[in-house]
Amino acid sequence: MAHRHALTACLALLLLAAPVAAAGAPAKVRVPNIIGKTPVQASHLASAAGLKLKSLAQGPQRAAGQLYHLVQRQSPAAGQVVARGSTLNAYVQALNKVPKVMGLPVNRAQQVLTQAGFRYRLLRNGGTRGTPIVNGQQPRPGLRLALGSVVDVLAPVVIKTPRPLSSVSGGSEPDTVTPPPDNKQEGYIARPLSLPTPATR
Repeated sequence: MAHRHALTACLALLLLAAPVAAAGAPAKVRVPNIIGKTPVQASHLASAAGLKLKSLAQGPQRAAGQLYHLVQRQSPAAGQVVARGSTLNAYVQALNKVPKVMGLPVNRAQQVLTQAGFRYRLLRNGGTRGTPIVNGQQPRPGLRLALGSVVDVLAPVVIKTPRPLSSVSGGSEPDTVTPPPDNKQEGYIARPLSLPTPATR
C-alpha cells in the first residue's frame, strides 16, 4: 500500500513539472522568406513570425536619383526553425534606374552613368570623323539595377584624317621618308632626302 502511494506521488510530481518545463522552453518559429522584399515588407513578415529584423547595407547605397531598396540575402535562411524573438538579418541592396544615354556624347554619357551609381564599359561600334555619339546601350534605359552594375555603351571610334605629306618645292617628291609599317622599327627617325643638284650648262 505504501509503495502504491509513493508511485502515485511520483506521477503527480511529474505531471506538475511537465507544464513548467514546457512553459520555460522558448517557442520555435519558422523563418520566412524575405529575399526580394522591401525593408518594410521584410519587417512585417519578420514581426508576424515573432522575429526581430535587422537591416544591413549590402554594396553601395548612395547615388543620384530615386533609389529603390530590396533584400538581397538573409540570415538565417528561409525555412529554418529558430527560437521566437531571434534576430533575422536582412542584407539590403540599393537599386537605381538605368538612365538613357543614347544620343549623348561619350564623355557626357560616362558622367551620367557614374552619377547614377553605375560603372560603364565602352564598346566601339563603327567609325566617325566627328564627336563620338552613343548609338546604343545595354541594359535598356529604365531597368532597375543594383548600384555598381556595369552598363555597356556603344559608340563609334574616332577616325583621324591622315595629314598630307609636304612636297619639295618644284617637284613631287616628299621631303621625308617613312618606312612601311612592317619594316618600321622603334626609334626610327625620318630624314630629309638629299636630292641631286641639277647640272649647270
